[in-house]
Amino acid sequence: MKSIRFWLIVMLTSAILTSMLGAIFISYNKVSHETEELYDAELAQLSRVLESLLSIQLDYTQDANLASLAEKDRVINTPDVHASGEFDLYGHKYEKKLSFQIWTSQGVFLLGSGHGLDMTEFVRKPGYQIEQDTAGEQWRSFTRYSEPLKVWIKTAQQMEIREELTHEIASLNVQSLLLMLLVMIVLMVIIIQMGFRSLLRVSEEIESRNPSHLAPLDEREVPSEIMPVVHALNQLLGEIDHSIERQQRFTSNAAHELRTPLAAIKVHAQNLYPQDERTQTIQQKIVQGVDKLTHLFNQLITLSKMETELQEEGGRESSKKLLLHGLVDQQLFPLSEQIKVKNLQVDNAVATDLVCTCPENSMSILLRNLIDNAVRYSDENGMIRVTATDSADGMSISVMDTGPGLDEQQKQRVFERFYRAAHQQVTGCGLGLSIVKEIVERQQYRILLHDSPLAEHGLWVELFIPKEINMK
Repeated sequence: MKSIRFWLIVMLTSAILTSMLGAIFISYNKVSHETEELYDAELAQLSRVLESLLSIQLDYTQDANLASLAEKDRVINTPDVHASGEFDLYGHKYEKKLSFQIWTSQGVFLLGSGHGLDMTEFVRKPGYQIEQDTAGEQWRSFTRYSEPLKVWIKTAQQMEIREELTHEIASLNVQSLLLMLLVMIVLMVIIIQMGFRSLLRVSEEIESRNPSHLAPLDEREVPSEIMPVVHALNQLLGEIDHSIERQQRFTSNAAHELRTPLAAIKVHAQNLYPQDERTQTIQQKIVQGVDKLTHLFNQLITLSKMETELQEEGGRESSKKLLLHGLVDQQLFPLSEQIKVKNLQVDNAVATDLVCTCPENSMSILLRNLIDNAVRYSDENGMIRVTATDSADGMSISVMDTGPGLDEQQKQRVFERFYRAAHQQVTGCGLGLSIVKEIVERQQYRILLHDSPLAEHGLWVELFIPKEINMK
């Protein structure tokens, strides 16, 4: 399921990250351009400073011929910086990345630094240029001709300095933007969480609703964007609550109104004293029809209650510790007349001290339907056995009979409502195992169908209660 919060966080983070990458790209280009302009201006300014210094020097010495200087005096050697950092008391390591040269109008070298561009070649080309020295390093140079001094002045700077400065500024920008991105993401997540708080509260209220608790949702502090949804949901909850109430009233009224007439019809039918075999057969069919209708009605009432009257704790009844042997005896007692008529041998083989932790009402209905099916479908003089075993994995309850049994296809469909296996002469309504399935699914049990070991034919129904559920 997609999360709106996750989608918002991902999309907003992507948008912010894209914007910041764009800002970093623009900032890098802008810093690179401004750095180029600043350093170019410094080169031009340095050339003018050199011109002024030469002019002062020549005026002071009254010597206009710098070519008369000794070769060693024409080259200014920059001392090496041996400090652990970038500078010491004698200079800066970047001095070797700066260079200047002074040439006569005839191209004779007069004065310059002892490093940088080749001093043996000179091109009379004023302005800015990109040049390369003998070591392969690139330099940005500025050349101009001094008319008063009749000399060419060239200042140069290694391109590495410009790139290093640009990279450092860009790195600082990236670090700042990444830190800002982290802060913005944290704030964004907090803000989105706060914005969704009311929606989460509504979601929690909806999750807390069940058929036994259909109170309207609290519409206070509900965002206006989802107010129509909450209002519509409250109307739906109200309609469902009224529908369940009407269904429960119908069930209660039907139980009262139908059971009495059915019982009266059966009594009147039994009070008839038929004089011939035909009337006697009709009497038996009336009694059987009333019994079948009563059984169907009771099963429908039970199924309706199982579906609508959900108990507390999310639709599950509270469990209690029950002696399973006594619970089986309680379900066998109402069937004692049928057991006697069919001469069935019923064996309650459950240990008398075996305790089952389960909801009493659901387990009673479950066992009643399993045992009732076993009694109905067992042949005359047949056998029914109820057993239970407790293991490390859980408790297993088995109901075995000697009836016609089920083939594999019938075992797949027998839990469907109103399904009746073919070639069965026993009266029934096809709801017993449907009710069993409702209880098993609601209580998170498991149920398996096997062939009975008691006879050649028969059904073995095994109910398994996992340990973690049986311990609750």
